[in-house]
Amino acid sequence: MEYVIDLYDNGAGLPDDFEPRNSKSLGLQIVRTLIEDDMSGTFELYNDHGTHAKITVPSSLGGGK
Repeated sequence: MEYVIDLYDNGAGLPDDFEPRNSKSLGLQIVRTLIEDDMSGTFELYNDHGTHAKITVPSSLGGGK
């Protein structure tokens, strides 16, 4: 079992050439590290009539790479 959190906004969205993995944004780096490394989850960003962020984490956290 897992938990999924979907966050949406209806703004301008992400730039067409935006690559989340290559972003120099400290905030995105922190969020990605917490979710993927510490919680063994996934963090995805999409353009969907604005920005859509999807966070998925297991219901039983192992974490701690």
